[in-house]
Amino acid sequence: MTSYATAHAPGTPTWAIDIGGTKTLLGRLVGGVLTVAAVIRTPDDPAVLAAWLRRHVPGRVARLGVAFPGGLDEDGRVTAWPNRPEWVGYGLRDALGRIAHTVVLRDDGESAAAGEATRGIAQGRPDALVAVFGTGLGGALVLDG
Repeated sequence: MTSYATAHAPGTPTWAIDIGGTKTLLGRLVGGVLTVAAVIRTPDDPAVLAAWLRRHVPGRVARLGVAFPGGLDEDGRVTAWPNRPEWVGYGLRDALGRIAHTVVLRDDGESAAAGEATRGIAQGRPDALVAVFGTGLGGALVLDG
């Protein structure tokens, strides 16, 4: 079971990226408040996204959470993404590791379910089914918290 609790000092921002088939959002969580810091149309070339992030994230941050809609191997390399086949083979964790000391990669449906279970409508409920409708379809099931 994966734990989604953040281990960082109070007041220290946690940065997050939601990479989507159409757009990518960069967010910052400080004191329990999530703010969208920047938005870009998701580029076909993942190196363009990495350069954009380096311009918007101040220096090298402690922690970066990433919601990603494609397949990843254990090293954080893209194995499949029907919306962006050009990304297959790209070392996403390595590229983002130049921006953050700790990079946490999660499936976007899994990320949505974790968010609903910890901060959203499913908070306090032991079980939840979360469906994600966007450029693609996804979701996850939370059982026993």
